[in-house]
Amino acid sequence: TLFGSTGKNAPATELNRVWDIDKSTGVATNPRQLNYDDIEGLSCFTANASLIGDYVWLDTNRDGDQDGVEPGVSNVTVRIYRSSDDVLLGTKTTDANGRYSFVEPTGSYYIIFTAPSGYAFTSQDAAGDTVDSDANPATGRSHTFSVPLNGNDLTIDAGLVCLDPVIDCPDDVVLECPASGTGTNVTGRATATSPCGCAVTVTFADVTTPGCGTTYTITRTWTATDACGGSSTCVQTIEIQDNTNPQLVGVPSDTTVECDSVPNPPTVTANDACDNNVPVDFSTSTTPGDCPGRFTIFRTWTATDDCGNTDTHTQEIIVQDTVRPTLDGVPGPGSYECDSIPAPPVVTASDNCDNDVPVTLDVQTFPGTCSNRYTIVRTWTATDDCGNERSQNQTLTIVDTTAPVLSGQGGPVTIQCPALPVFTPPTALDACDTTPTITFADVITPGTCPAE
Repeated sequence: TLFGSTGKNAPATELNRVWDIDKSTGVATNPRQLNYDDIEGLSCFTANASLIGDYVWLDTNRDGDQDGVEPGVSNVTVRIYRSSDDVLLGTKTTDANGRYSFVEPTGSYYIIFTAPSGYAFTSQDAAGDTVDSDANPATGRSHTFSVPLNGNDLTIDAGLVCLDPVIDCPDDVVLECPASGTGTNVTGRATATSPCGCAVTVTFADVTTPGCGTTYTITRTWTATDACGGSSTCVQTIEIQDNTNPQLVGVPSDTTVECDSVPNPPTVTANDACDNNVPVDFSTSTTPGDCPGRFTIFRTWTATDDCGNTDTHTQEIIVQDTVRPTLDGVPGPGSYECDSIPAPPVVTASDNCDNDVPVTLDVQTFPGTCSNRYTIVRTWTATDDCGNERSQNQTLTIVDTTAPVLSGQGGPVTIQCPALPVFTPPTALDACDTTPTITFADVITPGTCPAE
């Protein structure tokens, strides 16, 4: 090793320093200031110099110890500090083989390694030997060590590990049932990069958790493994859900019907994209109207799939009663003698919605040409619960064609003149007139002489 030195007469920035001299180029590097009055005046200076080093390697199996196949890492910054006052004595970078060295006088020192971007330090003192890593994983600082007089310490090493690959998970995915697929062409693929440029392989493993019906959730764990022994994971959630309502099939439309024509409920089914057997519940309610034959029926069908999605439809049936009842037993018109008027018959009524329709009778009399000649109009009226009514008439023409009967007027008699004839007053009976009027008229027929 070739050294150069400056003494007390050098500029302040170069005062009392020892330099490493590159024997091939003559370039002086790594100046160290020593605490002497004038180091140029020291004899046998190099006899007190110690070689300190020496290796930074890539710990590919991450065991903290050097293996024969693990390569050195170049261009790693290494700094040496005097432990007594924490003075930085020199800075080096590792060579192409990961080697470094410092030449320092006998003393106590520590080394600080600076991990390159994308790397971290392996575990410290893992093997307890001279080829394990001496760098603190958090700070890169070695333990403090002392170099004896004319001694060297080439055991201050640092193992580097590549930082775990950086993995970028695809977004969580929510698919509506029935999903066309859950492959990576649909749900996306994770990507990963190694901070230190190692080759990275990305794989995944799925865990499926059943949900309602045919739904489920896939927990997809992506793992990125690099060629430097690092790995990272992330989790993607793929949810197959069912938020679509089933569709009722065969639900009738609203309608208005007569009270005796209410249709039976039809069979209503339901279709669903994810549930092949959707039950359909049926319920009905009735709202009364202003009469028993008028009301509104509400029929409700509800389909509910395995995931609780529902489809509900209500049919409104307006029930009305506009049909009049029918009268049964109303006689036809007739002409009757005044003493032969028939009694009103019992007339009944039937109705399509009312099983007990009352029938009323109204009788009106219209005078004729005499007291025993007149007209009777009998009107039967049936009215159902909803006020629908039907009326039917019978007209009776009352006549008096029977003459009264005279009696008691006496038989023929012969009277001797000059006696006057005496007539017996007759009586009269009539079927309709209790006081018939009796009149008489005389007809005198001459005889053979004036007195006859």
